Amino acid sequence: MLQVIKKLFKSNELIEFYSDRNEIDNFAVGFIKAFSNDYIVIQAVNPYGKGDGCFIGRIDDIYSLAYKTNYLESIQKQCIQIEQESDEISLNGYCSNDILQLMIDNLLQRKRIVSVSTYYDLVLYGIISNVSKKTIEFDIITKNGIKDGHSILYIDDIKTLSYDDADCMKIQDLFLAH
Repeated sequence: MLQVIKKLFKSNELIEFYSDRNEIDNFAVGFIKAFSNDYIVIQAVNPYGKGDGCFIGRIDDIYSLAYKTNYLESIQKQCIQIEQESDEISLNGYCSNDILQLMIDNLLQRKRIVSVSTYYDLVLYGIISNVSKKTIEFDIITKNGIKDGHSILYIDDIKTLSYDDADCMKIQDLFLAH
């Protein structure tokens, strides 16, 4: 899979990413922004060609990649628009195996709402408050933008970590309004 990812990264292809074998209609669309031997960073795109945040996940969790499909071509025709922030995480292709740690450290500094899904079906939204080599701590933020306690997770339990997508941005706006 890593060789295919390298090839698709170099060609800057719009790709469908499948990682949930129980929900074959559940997939993400986007571009490979960076990768390591273990992780992949995706710049997501919604069905209307607009940027929809980024996420990082384990390469081993991807069971299928699709490209040059009719669905992707219809998105591509909509002139893909991805807004770049000035404080965007600087990733350029292949990174060290600490790519997850690099992203977490950057998001800790940015104080942005992130979404974390775990291998035991927990999904939480929050602001990263502390990081160690093995754990990540969050100030939990509800979908209504209200602070709701604190959570500590093992980094190895993280399936995906997303930021700047539509859900995170909505919660961020609600949180800032409180």
